[in-house]
Amino acid sequence: MKKETLPKILKSSAILIGLIVLVVFFAIVTKGQSITLRNLKLILGQSIILMLVSTGVFFVMTLGCMDFSVGANLALSCYVMAKVSTVNIPLGIILTLVTGLIIGCWNGVIHAKLKLPSFLVTLSTMYILNGLVIQLTASEPVPVPFELFKLDEFAFKIPLLFVVLFIAYYLFRYTRFGSDCRMIGAGETAAIYSGIDVDKVKIQAFCIAGVLASLAGFMNGIRTGAASANAGSDMPFNVLIALVIGGLPSGGGAKSRFSAPVIGSILISVLSNGLVLINLAPMVQNLVKGIIFIVLIIIMAEKQMPKFLHKKTIGVLAEEKLSQ
Repeated sequence: MKKETLPKILKSSAILIGLIVLVVFFAIVTKGQSITLRNLKLILGQSIILMLVSTGVFFVMTLGCMDFSVGANLALSCYVMAKVSTVNIPLGIILTLVTGLIIGCWNGVIHAKLKLPSFLVTLSTMYILNGLVIQLTASEPVPVPFELFKLDEFAFKIPLLFVVLFIAYYLFRYTRFGSDCRMIGAGETAAIYSGIDVDKVKIQAFCIAGVLASLAGFMNGIRTGAASANAGSDMPFNVLIALVIGGLPSGGGAKSRFSAPVIGSILISVLSNGLVLINLAPMVQNLVKGIIFIVLIIIMAEKQMPKFLHKKTIGVLAEEKLSQ
């Protein structure tokens, strides 16, 4: 029993151990620069934005789908917040969230109703939104009203993050919506035959991803002080890496764990910050992240193969049951 328990404990703690190893490695390489109070605050600020977006995409990936438009959503939402808030701050915040909701609903409806692959739909949305943001910010970045800078404090951001995570965790673990997401990810055909309104659940998941991306856009605006075309440019890639590193199966399903966006976001923020501190060029940083991502996909490929076969098996059995 003890021999079986130890490997299970090590396996379940692998991500946390990896985070500790990464922190210690960068602390040694940077001679303690990475663990100064100022730098830890910087990492926390970066991880809050990434965690919000990752939490939204977590629901989408649990379905077995993907949302590549979250970075462009963040940028456009940040622009709306900066522009409208100069006239009316509460209205600016509301319209920021409404912008994200509309984008998420668009993605969900096009994917669910027209039966188009989610990655194609969201890639198209990403290019449309990126082009729009570039046009809107072509002359110069749009500054955020000075009054909103007061919100760029951990006393505001941390409680807000905890509220969002609590609501998201409750939705995922204790509601019909969360269980439906896991079932659809485990096998969409079986979910349909179980009476789940798959299209409705998918639209709701994309809406959540859209709203949380827009909330991250608000956070990005009060943190950087302006809305620009570059905001969120690398967000889709960072979100994908964070969720995979956090342990989310690439196909979603019943094995999805809510800890993935939390631990994964912190880990990828520590990695990105450490690569900057050791003065690696941006292209080299992307190379390192890409290599890590490929290695993780290769490692997880064998784990996902039985699940893929399981999906097909469930679908065949469901069809046989219906025919009977």
